[in-house]
Amino acid sequence: MLDINKNKKIYNKINRTKQLQQAEKQFSKEAVVGWLTIYDADIDVPIVTNKKNKELTLYDIGSLDYGWVINDNNKYTNKIGITGHNIMNLSSIPIRNDKSLTKFENLMSYVYEDFAREHEYLQYTVDGKTHYYKIFSVFFSNADRYFGTKELTNNQMKHVINDYKKASIYDYDVDLDKTDNIICLATCSRFFGAQTYEKTFVVVGRELRNNEKKMVEYKMETNDNYKRIEKTMKGSEENE
Repeated sequence: MLDINKNKKIYNKINRTKQLQQAEKQFSKEAVVGWLTIYDADIDVPIVTNKKNKELTLYDIGSLDYGWVINDNNKYTNKIGITGHNIMNLSSIPIRNDKSLTKFENLMSYVYEDFAREHEYLQYTVDGKTHYYKIFSVFFSNADRYFGTKELTNNQMKHVINDYKKASIYDYDVDLDKTDNIICLATCSRFFGAQTYEKTFVVVGRELRNNEKKMVEYKMETNDNYKRIEKTMKGSEENE
């Protein structure tokens, strides 16, 4: 029988229970929401919030090397929103997956087609359970979109998914439905320059369904939106 998964990359689940417990000891159980891991990429961090711990101020959250949520919804919902800093990786030719970058700078590696193709899954632990997601959209955004954690109705989810898919610089072979659960990872960017309104870089995943047992590589291609990415990086190289 032909193995359809032959020669395809298979992603293995990672246990982050110990790391999560250590983070809870460092801050508090009230401050630590969960743990985020992008497989084979250098984003593997606790997720913290300031709403459940008066000793951990918004300034503290902003200066941490971790991802965070800045609302008081630290429970699992059908739309998870996680934000992290990008301080050292703001150019039009982003640094790729650098171990020395400890915030969300490495999220910018997704502007590179080969990197996006090789990093298609992530996991997020919250409320004592780990959820697994396959990435279906990568895009730059202005401030009109809301990337926070929120429970959406089916109609709202349908609108959000269609919007994210249309904005994506890649076309992913991922089935999507209004009953799906999603996760949004967002960081700041100056990829198109300091004057642009598109200052948020976003990577979005859809949670694996009950019938999706294995995390296996799937098809991904650039689309017309990616031409702008190539043009910007090429222009930056010529300017140097």
